[in-house]
Amino acid sequence: MQSLLSDGTAEDLGSDELAKQAKFYIQQVVSKYRERLVEDGFSERVEMNDEYVAVFFERPVDFNNLSELEQLITRYRRQFAAT
Repeated sequence: MQSLLSDGTAEDLGSDELAKQAKFYIQQVVSKYRERLVEDGFSERVEMNDEYVAVFFERPVDFNNLSELEQLITRYRRQFAAT
């Protein structure tokens, strides 16, 4: 993974540099979904540590209305499967 993210350079990437490179590539993939998710009330956060780099989109849901929640989940599954 380090050699792929270092773009063929001879230098070894430290864990901080590797995490920054991974975040850059992940952000490019996430960018096509970000606007829609933010419009729908999601907040975005990024977590980085020595184990992983992750982008999360979160929003509160009403567990008292499970049918609405199921419809919402189904809608996003379809939307993301189509892209």
